Amino acid sequence: VPVTVELSDRALAWIGDAPFLPHYARVAARPEHTITLRVHAPIAPRQHPSAGSLARAARAAIERG
Repeated sequence: VPVTVELSDRALAWIGDAPFLPHYARVAARPEHTITLRVHAPIAPRQHPSAGSLARAARAAIERG
């Protein structure tokens, strides 16, 4: 099931090779933040010949909104 995660501030994102604990401490110290989750229609994995194909289908679903 593809899921879109929208953050109220890009600084909330944990990306790349950044260590988790400093990121967590920075985010947890904020008084509030908003995270919106959008759950998209399920995708049948067996209809895709590879993990890459399934990932592309999930990304396409997320981009369509």
